[in-house]
Amino acid sequence: MGDFLDLVHHQRQRRPGIGILHNAVGRAGADLLKQLATRVTVEVPDELISRDIDRRAEQMVSHLLAQRIDPRQANINWDKFRDDQRPAATDTVRSTLVLDEIAKREEIGANDADIQKEIGRQAERSGRT
Repeated sequence: MGDFLDLVHHQRQRRPGIGILHNAVGRAGADLLKQLATRVTVEVPDELISRDIDRRAEQMVSHLLAQRIDPRQANINWDKFRDDQRPAATDTVRSTLVLDEIAKREEIGANDADIQKEIGRQAERSGRT
C-alpha cells in the first residue's frame, strides 16, 4: 500500500493541476464523474479514504469555529461523524483517481501561472488576499 500512496503522491506532484481540473468539472460534470468513479475496479486504499475523512472533519471544525462554537462542546459524536463520512469520502477518492487518470492520459497539467492563479482565487474566496 505504501508504494501505491507514494505513486499517487508522486503523480499529484507531477500534475498539480488536478485540483484545478477537479474544480473545472463543476456541477454539470459531477454526475458523470460519479458514474465513472463507480466503475473504478481497484480497491480504494483506506489511507486515502482516511485522509479525506480527516479533511472533512477539519472542515466541520472550521465551520463550527467560524460560528464561534467550541467543537468540544458541540455535542457531536466524532466517531459516528467519521463513520458517516466514509461513503462520501470513498466516492471522492474514486472521483479523484478517475480525474488523475484522465489528466495522465490527456497530459493535462498546470504551469506555475495556473497554480498561482488558482491559489489567488482560493485566497480571495476565503478572504485571505
